[in-house]
Amino acid sequence: AKLGLIHPITGEEISWQAPLPEDMEDLLTALRLDKRAAS
Repeated sequence: AKLGLIHPITGEEISWQAPLPEDMEDLLTALRLDKRAAS
């Protein structure tokens, strides 16, 4: 997951990146599988 913003005073672009927690990865996988089954 990535979060970014532009600093309101300096105008500098700032960003952070970190892996998604395992439970969120599991949720995304389940949603993708469900979407395919519904097609």
